Amino acid sequence: MKENLEEVKKIVRSLLLSAKQGLTINQLCSEYTDLEHKTLPYKEFGYNSAISFMKSMPDVVRPVFLSRGDMVLQGVADESTAHIKELVQRQRSTGRNSNIVAVKQVRATKNIIPSFVRVKISEVIHCFPKGCSSSVFDLTCQKKFGKKIDPSYLGLPTLKAVLDLCPDIVSTKICLSELFIYPASKKSEQKPPSLKPPSQDTFKQKKINFETPKVKSGIPEDIKKEVYVVLSKHSSGIWSNQFQIKFKEVHKKEFDYQKFGFSSIIEFMSKLPDFVLVHRPVVTGDWILMPIHIDMNKNLSTPNDVVSPNSHYSNYNPGAIGDLVEVYISHIIDPSSFWFQCVTLIDKLTSLMNDMNAFYEDEVASKDYEFTLSYLKAETVCCAQYEDGEWYRAIIKNVLSPSEVEVFYVDYGNEMVLDILYLRLMKKDFMTLPVVANLGFLDGVLPYDLKKWSKEAIKRFFELTSDKYLYGKIMSKEKSISLELVDTNNTDDVYIAEVLLENNLATDNEIPKVSESIKSYTNDCSRNNHLEPKVAEKTTTVVNDFVKNFQIDEDMLFTVIHYKDQAWLTSLDISKLFWDGGDILRQMLSQKKLSFENDIISESENENLFSVLKKMNNSGVGFLFRSHFTVYKVSSLLQICSIFKCRKAHYLVAINSLVKDVEKEEFWQRKLNENELKEEEAKLKLMELKFKRKRLHYGMMTNTASEKTLDDLRLLENNIKELELNLKKT
Repeated sequence: MKENLEEVKKIVRSLLLSAKQGLTINQLCSEYTDLEHKTLPYKEFGYNSAISFMKSMPDVVRPVFLSRGDMVLQGVADESTAHIKELVQRQRSTGRNSNIVAVKQVRATKNIIPSFVRVKISEVIHCFPKGCSSSVFDLTCQKKFGKKIDPSYLGLPTLKAVLDLCPDIVSTKICLSELFIYPASKKSEQKPPSLKPPSQDTFKQKKINFETPKVKSGIPEDIKKEVYVVLSKHSSGIWSNQFQIKFKEVHKKEFDYQKFGFSSIIEFMSKLPDFVLVHRPVVTGDWILMPIHIDMNKNLSTPNDVVSPNSHYSNYNPGAIGDLVEVYISHIIDPSSFWFQCVTLIDKLTSLMNDMNAFYEDEVASKDYEFTLSYLKAETVCCAQYEDGEWYRAIIKNVLSPSEVEVFYVDYGNEMVLDILYLRLMKKDFMTLPVVANLGFLDGVLPYDLKKWSKEAIKRFFELTSDKYLYGKIMSKEKSISLELVDTNNTDDVYIAEVLLENNLATDNEIPKVSESIKSYTNDCSRNNHLEPKVAEKTTTVVNDFVKNFQIDEDMLFTVIHYKDQAWLTSLDISKLFWDGGDILRQMLSQKKLSFENDIISESENENLFSVLKKMNNSGVGFLFRSHFTVYKVSSLLQICSIFKCRKAHYLVAINSLVKDVEKEEFWQRKLNENELKEEEAKLKLMELKFKRKRLHYGMMTNTASEKTLDDLRLLENNIKELELNLKKT
């Protein structure tokens, strides 16, 4: 390798000495290739660029800066080549290297930054229209030019001092002990608004692309989309050292940023400023990657009759409990989750669909209704094309990328992933009809194994309900509507639930079992008995909690969470044992290249847990409205304490006690107080009354209802309403 390096030096020196006015780096590389029929082998010697290779041989190359800031390379003669340099200098200038002016070395004077440095600063900050930290700025310089800007080379002490001398290019700000750099404002360059109306070309809808025309990152579009999908699932941000793990979970493949020429994930993400914000909450800690949700001003060409981004469809009430309605099943997931339309609205929906398709298929009339970025967010009302080519009313359920969304068709209940080219802005005229589809479930049945509906059960339910009008009796109305479905299209009525039960595809939805803490109520459905149930005597008032407070000392309270049959503590609670810097346990473990088993608990999957924590005003979660938090096993706490030193010695005594206590069954048990016991009894009583109501409804559908039955039902409804009202008050 050493012999080869000396040979390369000899060739480079000869090329530079033969050029009286010097060569630029590009010219040197070109002439080397012409002479040797191969490229300059800087990578073979461990260098990232040709210029860094040249800087490593000061005995061969001398950089010279011209008056306009350009750099040329001149050869440094040794003893064997000194006479050659002297001969070259005596030569008259020829046409060779005519693009290089006479060499005149200049030195940066005080308060003046050379133009080539200003160009570098401008190119780097141009990549970050919303600004960046100094560390990201340095990484980008290293990537683009092979070296960071060296303040000492310019006779200045810090990077901030260099940047402050370029106020027309950048502005700086110190935040959390770190320097942040922003593009300079250009108010003086703004032109007064034009009095002419904008041309149609100004607002012509173009296909949305991740890559902006000004910044070329070199990252393929499909990789950008995959990155965006991962980030969009973590709206509060994700630690950079966790990104590769989450990427693999979502896409089932490794995330290899190095094959795109990047040395770190931070450097990779800094090239995607349009939808990634890179933030370092603790100076010595890990970086957080935050998704940036696109939100631009509404396009001026949007017609006045377009609904606003925050508009909502109106809902349709299919009827009261006990009403019999004619329905059409429009979309089926399983018997516990399907979408139905009320037949009374189908003619209106058909008329609306005809008007919508006539409008959106008219290219001239619908030209100004092409979808715009200002509407690109979840829960936005829109018109979406389906795979049959027809246009339907919809709502954006999820934004998967700046060019792809998941939509929900509100009048039918199905979903689809679409490019936003297949979306249109919703016209106000098409919003008057309420949402036609309602979410329902089949009353009286559960999956046969009480866990999940089998494929056979779903298939049979589809055969019994598809492409026909049915009658449904509304049994309850909560998050979804419970329907007792009957097919009256044949001579004999067919009760859908009974067919599933007879075929052993479902099990009867009997009254739920009461917890061991309170005895079951007596259940006598005989019509001769009074409908007011009697509560049996209580045997015990002990219940199991899944959240417990544990006092470490008078100033510190831990919240212990029973999750997945294990005891867990929040990352923030553990961090308080060692540091004042907030929730930084993960970063501190990462610095020591250590990890302990942990989990992320999200509100979307654990609503009850979050509800309890918010009522407790739990400090371990940090913010009451946080959507997720990290937890570590209590069993790992002693090991963590052995790695980091507790701020107070007596903490260890309490921690030892906690680790032992969580293993005991009585740790999670708690006696109900009098108010809680009354509330529990009321809930069970309400459950019993609702079950009796269901039995009465079933009897009324199969037999003629007597006056006594109707009186009993009215009394039952009054008791239920009274109980529900009392429970709401408590």
